[in-house]
Amino acid sequence: MKRVTDRLWGVLLASALLLPGLSESTEETESKPAPGLFDVTAVQAAAMLKKYRKLVVLDIRTPREYRKGHLKGARNLDYWNEEFEAKLKALDKSNAYVVHCASGGRSGKAMNTFRRLEFETVYHIKDGYRGWTKAELPVVVPDAQEGGRP
Repeated sequence: MKRVTDRLWGVLLASALLLPGLSESTEETESKPAPGLFDVTAVQAAAMLKKYRKLVVLDIRTPREYRKGHLKGARNLDYWNEEFEAKLKALDKSNAYVVHCASGGRSGKAMNTFRRLEFETVYHIKDGYRGWTKAELPVVVPDAQEGGRP
C-alpha cells in the first residue's frame, strides 16, 4: 500500500507543481518545457514525456544495459565512451532533453557537461532507469512487447 501511495503522491506532485495544466489541450502538449537544468523523478519525467511530445530521451547507460530494456524512443549515448562529449556537442542545444542512467550517478555527473556545453533544457531523472522500472512505467525490451518490464 505504501508503494501505491508514494507513486500517487509522485504523480500528484508532478502534475500540481511541475506540470500545471497537464490535462489541457493538445496544443499545449506540443509546447516546449521551461528552460533550465532540473532534477526530476521518474514519475515526474513520465508525466513530462506525455505533455511535451518533443522531448528527446538520452539514455547514457552502456549499450549492454540499454539492450536489456530502455524507455521508448530513447537514444543511447554511453557515458563511458570516449566520444561521449563529442556526441553531446553534436546535438541541437535548443532541443529539450530528458537524460538518465541506471540510478542517477552517471547522469548526475553528466549534468555538468550539459551545463558547460550550454544546453538550454535538460531534465535529469535522478532515480534513473531503476526508478522508472520501480514505478512500473513502460519500457521497451528487445524481443518482448513494448510496455513490458525487464
